[in-house]
Amino acid sequence: MEMRKFFVLLSVCLISNLFVFAQEPDTQTQEYDDAADSIYLKCLYKHRHLISTNTLQFVVGTMNLNYEFRFANQYSLKIGAGSILGYRILVDEHVIVAPGSRYFLVEPRFYTFSSTKNCWMQVGVGLSYKNWDYNQKIADESTEVEDDYFEKHIQQHMLGASIIGKHPVSGGFTFEYQLGIDVGTLDEDSYVSPNFGFSMGWTL
Repeated sequence: MEMRKFFVLLSVCLISNLFVFAQEPDTQTQEYDDAADSIYLKCLYKHRHLISTNTLQFVVGTMNLNYEFRFANQYSLKIGAGSILGYRILVDEHVIVAPGSRYFLVEPRFYTFSSTKNCWMQVGVGLSYKNWDYNQKIADESTEVEDDYFEKHIQQHMLGASIIGKHPVSGGFTFEYQLGIDVGTLDEDSYVSPNFGFSMGWTL
């Protein structure tokens, strides 16, 4: 229950911040650029590459590395890959995962027009495909041996949509926020999962 309250509070904060930044008037863009140059920030719209890792993924048991390439002013493509760190937290439970798991992400992104001229903040929408491939360790209740497990192979496909916001912190060091929802199947049942992200990375 405490975890749900945390996610609700985080969601409200992220949405509030994204809308505030999205409504910044274009007339302040030049002022932001000058201020950014004065403290050695790299303007986001001047760079096409972002390498990052989602630090919140460590909370749900995943370690990943992401690369985003902006091929047009308002469009980019993010890809990511990683592994599951021993367990995976689902909405109302967590499962134990055997070594050798794989996680893959593809996410086209569409940024607002004002984001192409804003040095401090970019706001957009992402549509994602995620593939989870792992062996779940399930306790074998047929024996009395403690910590005796059998493995069940799981391959899960999920589609999602989310709101994205990112801003530079210092130099090329950049923060990225993400809030959305994923849908898919798990054990032949429909499955809905919130998508929370807080990434740290470097623009190139």
